[in-house]
Amino acid sequence: MEWVPGPETSKKDAVLPSVNLRSVREDTVTRLGRAATEQVQEHLFWVGFLEEAAQLSYVDAEGNPVGVVQMTFLRLLSASAHQNVTYHCYQSVAWQDAATGSYDKAIRFLGSNDEEMSYDNNPYIRALVDGCATKKGYQKTVLEIDTPKVEQVPIVDIMFNDFGEASQKFGFEVGPACFMG
Repeated sequence: MEWVPGPETSKKDAVLPSVNLRSVREDTVTRLGRAATEQVQEHLFWVGFLEEAAQLSYVDAEGNPVGVVQMTFLRLLSASAHQNVTYHCYQSVAWQDAATGSYDKAIRFLGSNDEEMSYDNNPYIRALVDGCATKKGYQKTVLEIDTPKVEQVPIVDIMFNDFGEASQKFGFEVGPACFMG
């Protein structure tokens, strides 16, 4: 991964696209489903909806938030963007439900351009690994967003659609946003 100089070409303006997740207590992942059940009747919500949940943010080399100008410049220099999300599950579907063959419970992403993205509307997302499809024990699903629509990346929020049962647990990791010329 390379540092990308900013418009002023100062090292201070260089950006290493990455994700900084706010500190989250270990039990937050288990409680996400319970909190959503109490707060949202339809059991669907964006992670950013919960104050105590992880908030996606992007920082520069010094840990400062990446500014709009810097991100715009980075996108202007890029032909495509790439970002991975890993969903760790226990009896929970992330992408395809192997039992039904459907994608009704597929994770949804909110792009930087406020566009919702998922299986049903974005051909640039694919599962590299879909262990969660079987809903058997602890597994993981790795989803790759590899898009020529650079304004979609980095993702700013995530919606999980298969949770809320007492036996289900999940967690997630958001990889760095990479922009390629």
